Amino acid sequence: MALLAAACGGGGSGGGSDDGSTAVAPAVRQPLALEERTETFTDTSRTTEAHSTVAAAESRTLPTRILSPTGGQVGGPYPLIVFAHGSGGLGTGYDVLLRTWAAAGHVVAAPAFPIARDDAAAGDWQLDLPKLPGDMTFVIDQVLRLNADAGSPLRGAVDPNRIGVAGHSMGGMTALAVAGNTCCHDPRIKAAVILAGRETPFGSGQFWSRIRTPLLLVHGDADYNVVYGDGRRAYANAPPPRFLLTIVNGDHGTPFTGDRENAQASLVTDVTLDFFDQYLRSVPEGLDRLQARADAPGVAKLEQER
Repeated sequence: MALLAAACGGGGSGGGSDDGSTAVAPAVRQPLALEERTETFTDTSRTTEAHSTVAAAESRTLPTRILSPTGGQVGGPYPLIVFAHGSGGLGTGYDVLLRTWAAAGHVVAAPAFPIARDDAAAGDWQLDLPKLPGDMTFVIDQVLRLNADAGSPLRGAVDPNRIGVAGHSMGGMTALAVAGNTCCHDPRIKAAVILAGRETPFGSGQFWSRIRTPLLLVHGDADYNVVYGDGRRAYANAPPPRFLLTIVNGDHGTPFTGDRENAQASLVTDVTLDFFDQYLRSVPEGLDRLQARADAPGVAKLEQER
């Protein structure tokens, strides 16, 4: 069974090709030392709905975990990736993924959403979903504010022209909307990674209407929470450059929250990093490395249109 499919002019397989060429080997990286801090961002222009036994609030409070390379290291300013957690989760649940991105030369900001985080009742997140793309944009605004503040430890750490978003499940729906829906598109976003997400209606907004954002979707074909067909539809609807990494026998959580000992999670961590390398760091061989890694029989298969 061929486990690497290059669709719609997307190039050849990740191994040797018919013309005798050889794929670029995955990079060996020396991880950067990291600093971690939590900033609490409060948006007083928008409200939080009442949920369960919690009263409504006149603002939105977003405790945001920020991982960044230690100050003074060669390579900055760095791209910014804002990550949206799934319902009932927090950024800490994706530690391997987020730390790997940061240690490779990105500033990673992972907000905890007001209703959908791990202390909310099941189902409450749906009340708040329409406001989550605005939260993502607000976090970008606030990180860039700190980046420009002479007294901030993040002073000068972020390149404001290299911003990406990522998210899992509910967070994947959110990241997909802020990257590609007219409801809430943030034009500063240069790349998006969607983990087990789908297109979800956001008011009268339309996906990909005069919007073109490089997109990597990652979805397990055994995901019965956000079903695999939803990921395939999102891929079919998106304009190029678009990529779909199917995790063979992948469920809804393990490929995104597992550790490095898990083959699925390790592959997802590396492939998403290759994608961000290409589109946020302008590493010319990023997509070749992505394709080389994705040639993983029994673990993953790749479709793409560049």
